[in-house]
Amino acid sequence: MQSPLRVVLCLPGNLFSGIFLECISNLMFFCFKSNIQILLSRKSSNNVYFVRNLCLGGDVMRGENQKPFNSEIPYDYILWIDSDMVFSPQHFTQLLSRQADIISGLYLMEGGKLFATCKDWDEEFFKQNGHFKFLSPEDMKDAKEPFEVSYTGMGFMLVKHGVFESMEYPWFRPFEKRIGNMVDFTMEDVAFCLKAKEKGFSVLVDPLVRVGHEKRVVL
Repeated sequence: MQSPLRVVLCLPGNLFSGIFLECISNLMFFCFKSNIQILLSRKSSNNVYFVRNLCLGGDVMRGENQKPFNSEIPYDYILWIDSDMVFSPQHFTQLLSRQADIISGLYLMEGGKLFATCKDWDEEFFKQNGHFKFLSPEDMKDAKEPFEVSYTGMGFMLVKHGVFESMEYPWFRPFEKRIGNMVDFTMEDVAFCLKAKEKGFSVLVDPLVRVGHEKRVVL
């Protein structure tokens, strides 16, 4: 008999809307029906690096060679879900079907014009604009197959066991980046993608998975 799939749902955050609670309830019910074992890991902090490390059971007292959950929780995948995502069980199963080490869905950033995904690490574009080029809905209108990216947001990202285990603690930390005469530090999702690539993993995005991004609008 095949062992059930084991998935840890990592939910950084402290405030969850009714829409989110409905989404996560539907996902958990689907997993129970599908014989997928799930564990929920929710932590909160004002520090985005710290809260993601906490979600993985990180403890500064255990040093840099520690593993997620102190190797006490067996799992096959970690599904990162930000507290403002709007999603369905089908989004999860679509990512799962790709059997990738790291794969994310697409979602629009605040403003609704660009996805939180950067395909190319174009430093010339950065020098001219002060940021990298994010993908637009027009860029993705005909895309159907997963593709590799330089980095993407972790709002709805599936990570296979072995990825974080290959990294030293803290798994999420800022990196200083210098481009031309400009210097900046990376956010936690960018830093994770860069670190994963250094370890030999590809970061993929599935264009068929487009989740919602819940934002407040003042009228």
